[in-house]
Amino acid sequence: MTFRPTLYMRLTRWMGYRYRLGEEPQDPPTAGWMRTDIRFRFGWMDRLRLLTTGRMSVISIVYMDTPSPINSVSRVDFRILAPGDHDWY
Repeated sequence: MTFRPTLYMRLTRWMGYRYRLGEEPQDPPTAGWMRTDIRFRFGWMDRLRLLTTGRMSVISIVYMDTPSPINSVSRVDFRILAPGDHDWY
C-alpha cells in the first residue's frame, strides 16, 4: 500500500502549512527520547499582535530526574514580541 496525500493535504502544504517538519530521532541502543506537543489557541487580540510583528518567542523547560529519568516536569513560556523587542535570551 502506498500513502497518497489527500487533496486537502496537498493544498495546505502548497499554501505553506506543514504537517511534518522533521525526522524522528535515531535512538542509540541505551537511550530513549521524549516528545512534547505544544499547541496554542490565540484570541483575536493575540492574532492582531502577531500580525503586526510576526514574531513569537517560545521556551520549553523540562526537568528530569537523574541519572534515570523516571519523573519529568515541564512548562512552556511564550511571549508575542512587540515591535522593536528582542528575544528573551
